[in-house]
Amino acid sequence: MLKHGTIALMLSAAALVMPLASCAGGARIYDPYRQDYHRWSPDEDRLYLRWEITTHRNHLEFHRRSFGDQRAYWGWRHR
Repeated sequence: MLKHGTIALMLSAAALVMPLASCAGGARIYDPYRQDYHRWSPDEDRLYLRWEITTHRNHLEFHRRSFGDQRAYWGWRHR
């Protein structure tokens, strides 16, 4: 039988590993411009940073941007 300390350690380890696992494959981001989903990869991250620079926006994580800004990004991305 597992002791409470062992269970707590396993749960803590799982809590630390889960965010890393979800980032490894890239998060799925909805694109309302094309009404589909994209995997957020390092390539997408580079394009997003270029969009911020090109459009003179301060850096902000994509999921924290307003819906209008996200839509503007996808419009720029698909041109």
